[in-house]
Amino acid sequence: MKPAFVILHNGLKDQCGHYFETSMALAEAAHDRGLRAILAPHVSCPIGLFPDWLEVYPLFCTDHWMGEPPAPSPDLGRLRIDPYERLYIHACDVREGRAQIKDLLHDRFHLSGFVNPLPPSGPTPNAPPPRRSRLAWLANRLAYYLMPPAAARVARAVRQVIQDWTPPVMRREGCARLIQGAARHWRVWRGLEERHPPWRPAPFQDSTHIAQALAHPLEGPLVARAQECLTACNLGWELIHSLLFKRDLERLIAVAGLGPRDHVLLGTAHGREVLATALVLRRVGEHRAPLFHFEFRHAVFPSPPRAGDVPLSAQARCHKPFFDLYREFGPSPRMRFYTDTQQLSYDYGVLAGVPFGVLPLPFRTRLMAAPASRPAGPLVLAYIGEARDEKGFPWLPMLIDWLMDSHIRTGKVRFLVQDTLVPGSNPRSCAALEMLRCYPPEVVQLVGDEKPLTAEDYYGLVSAADVVLLPYDKVRYRACSSGTLAEALAAGHPVVVPEGTWMAAQVPEGGGETFQDFLSFVAAVQRVVDNFPRYRAAVEAGRAAWLARHTPRALIETLLAAEGSGPGAKSIAA
Repeated sequence: MKPAFVILHNGLKDQCGHYFETSMALAEAAHDRGLRAILAPHVSCPIGLFPDWLEVYPLFCTDHWMGEPPAPSPDLGRLRIDPYERLYIHACDVREGRAQIKDLLHDRFHLSGFVNPLPPSGPTPNAPPPRRSRLAWLANRLAYYLMPPAAARVARAVRQVIQDWTPPVMRREGCARLIQGAARHWRVWRGLEERHPPWRPAPFQDSTHIAQALAHPLEGPLVARAQECLTACNLGWELIHSLLFKRDLERLIAVAGLGPRDHVLLGTAHGREVLATALVLRRVGEHRAPLFHFEFRHAVFPSPPRAGDVPLSAQARCHKPFFDLYREFGPSPRMRFYTDTQQLSYDYGVLAGVPFGVLPLPFRTRLMAAPASRPAGPLVLAYIGEARDEKGFPWLPMLIDWLMDSHIRTGKVRFLVQDTLVPGSNPRSCAALEMLRCYPPEVVQLVGDEKPLTAEDYYGLVSAADVVLLPYDKVRYRACSSGTLAEALAAGHPVVVPEGTWMAAQVPEGGGETFQDFLSFVAAVQRVVDNFPRYRAAVEAGRAAWLARHTPRALIETLLAAEGSGPGAKSIAA
């Protein structure tokens, strides 16, 4: 059997975002490489989105963001293949003397374990999301109408600071425990509820009881230690998601028949998945387990950290306890860690205390039209990607107003905007989109109708641009990569990016402009438009080198090469 290359994206639920495009790019490259391509998305992901040659196992009930309760576990039938009972023996193991013929026959024909090692679902997957109490709603209304304006502004500022510096799980768990404890004490005081005596076990009320129910008996001490550390950081409920991910990973290993020759890439990883995988490896055994690759893509520090001095941030507090537990339990050579930028690898190295490599950026250049001489007419200034506040989408109406007299009415430029919107968390982008709809189509062409684009439509949008605008938040994207930037440079388009970021370092000399704030952003756009031929020539000069480094095949070859190197080996890409 061919070695397997598994793309594990538990946040992949539909065609929205980078999850789908990255997964398909890597799956096609693995398939062309002669590997057994496997995709493991969220349980709600429709299988019909993928081609027939791709093995798809939608097994994962938790996503990356933990924004919703875990989904119900899928019904796999009565038969369960226990990953801890299989030997994963291959013919080459027998030829090279690592196993005997009887081991090979046992592996092929003896499928043991008709009971899943963990319960099919935890106590919480089917529970509806908590409803906001009427008391909280009444308190908010009274505060709105009765508080002086100055006090209300101070309260909103304090609330924003708490949201910025406290992980969502900490806020949710802390408030829930406070409210539940107060309500229970009130019921006990009124005689409506009996106080539990010391010898009587309390019902499921906190994450400790749920974690004990999910954990396998052999993992009891490790899970208890993890619960102790995470509860001290107010991250106790993170362990529930980690154990649910562990259960689903066990099922993936068993159903897909993964062994030591296979590779599993977690394309957008989180610290809770590191702990879950470490627990799986302890029971599977490193000699029988696939090689796991974790790619972390989200920022953890607003500014460059110093070795030995981990700055306080909500993102760092969500990841650090899991890496501390991973080091305490013992690092495994079957787990490798990466990011997709050198700056981000340095940040995570300081945070985690383990080495991080750097992976290329995968995108499918075959779907983009080859650069050609552009037709006559106004230059196309394009905004590509989701309409999000952190990506500077609210700046677009103001930019259009600034350029209206000098560049738009004179026929020099027009705008091409993807309006794929995530409305719940981007209020300013929603307002900006309503303003963009007021412009005529010859000024602003909106593409997407607020829905995700197909891969062909998306790359058609990239090919139709002349200049790609990336007005991203320079703090949020200081060390993070951008798939839109990678695709723009691959298509030969000049770009406008924030100063002092990874994106600014990737732009070839003379191939774009940088900005610090909105006014400098407007000036940068004007310079690129007024000198477009010179900027495009500079991007074209560096296009071949960019395409040679950043391809799905290059990423897969990097991971396959890591199998023969130590856990600290780094694969450096720009």
